[in-house]
Amino acid sequence: MNKERANHYVIDLFKTFSIDKNQLLAKQWRDALMNYKEDVVKEGWGQIVAECRTRYLPPLKVVYGLLNSIKRSKADIVVLNDFENELTPQDRQNQHRFIKLIQHTMKEMREGRMSEAEHLKAHAAFFREIGMNEDADDLLRVVAEMQSV
Repeated sequence: MNKERANHYVIDLFKTFSIDKNQLLAKQWRDALMNYKEDVVKEGWGQIVAECRTRYLPPLKVVYGLLNSIKRSKADIVVLNDFENELTPQDRQNQHRFIKLIQHTMKEMREGRMSEAEHLKAHAAFFREIGMNEDADDLLRVVAEMQSV
């Protein structure tokens, strides 16, 4: 957020909650808001205002926590959208098959018809089948470690 917009938010906040003019406090709030994009501040502004009282502003660590949470949430959505765009139809089919495999092996383990080692070997076989050989090898190493103990 640019300095001018951040100043606008801070001035409105000070006026709304009858905060005494304090240049240092105003600068700290402005600088805090400038660390974020305006859409993050806009989204969190209602929650920030809800923390305020007449002649009282919440500690800046509360504001940072709130805005960081929103910022992370927005970043997670962007990453998820990027990931979804990268999935091929084959990836989606493999994902569906893997979920079914997990459901099956967990049911078998719960009912005592499959050991944890067999469960992991089934997953390793699936990974090898779809070309994820490193992941398959990692699971098989875990099985070997389990059996050596």
